[in-house]
Amino acid sequence: MSSTQSQQTIVVVGATGIQGSGVVRALLSDEYGGPWFVRALTQDPRSGKAQKLLSECQTTDNRLSLVSGHIYDETSLRSAFMGAHGVFAMTSERYPGKLITEEEELKPSRPLSIGEVLESNSNSSLRHQPLGIRIAAAKMDEQGLLSEDMYELLSNWDEKACSAAKPHLLYTVPSGQSPTGATQSAQRRQVYKVCQKYDIFIGEDEPYCFLQVEPYKAGVPPPSSCEEFLKVLLSSFLKVDVDGRVLRLESFSKVLSPGTRTGWIVGSEQIVERFAHHFESPERNTPATLREK
Repeated sequence: MSSTQSQQTIVVVGATGIQGSGVVRALLSDEYGGPWFVRALTQDPRSGKAQKLLSECQTTDNRLSLVSGHIYDETSLRSAFMGAHGVFAMTSERYPGKLITEEEELKPSRPLSIGEVLESNSNSSLRHQPLGIRIAAAKMDEQGLLSEDMYELLSNWDEKACSAAKPHLLYTVPSGQSPTGATQSAQRRQVYKVCQKYDIFIGEDEPYCFLQVEPYKAGVPPPSSCEEFLKVLLSSFLKVDVDGRVLRLESFSKVLSPGTRTGWIVGSEQIVERFAHHFESPERNTPATLREK
């Protein structure tokens, strides 16, 4: 690389995303003091999105190049940034590097347990979280998590074979789990008892709780009042929680409108206090309109 090219090279992190690809196009358009050479940072340069970006944005003098890297892989970033004039990156205060390396309460070697079927975007986002988080999937049926499978998974856990300690967190969507639609009922108490036995914290994600509908039966009328409707709703893990090991997450986005990205949490006083302290930093610059919480 010539010294002139080095001085005019910009690395774009997340180049295949909406904002990243827009920055790539803007830089290559020569409207911002160019001509600029652009290194598009992507996890997989061979992916369909990366190749589409290259085919659509490549200039006649080949000023766009794809480079492999990950935002949480320091070695790959150093290589991608080497000799560049500048970097465009969307970063998040939720994962400040210093806090990640020093926070002892987060155990990278301990996996979390989830239902085995998740939407692809949820599963992908969990797999690629920082801190080396590992996932152990518990089996499900049409009624949700199988407590007996959870017990078998945990009782036979081999730390050497799994290269990890036993899971310490269960993430579950008890009502209308996506994409299966499974809703857990009678097994809920048994799942909680398994979590008690193996000291597992429960993250109960319930965006669909108030959308529960009774199975259709001819001649049976729907609930006649709000009070009657509330009585038939699936009860929360909080109802059986005697240890303060449940954090329930709820949202208005499913019951009011998709744009109402506002939610709330319910849990023990100690957990809610920790959550509030953590949330003070990323919420600092959020617009004061309806916002996701």
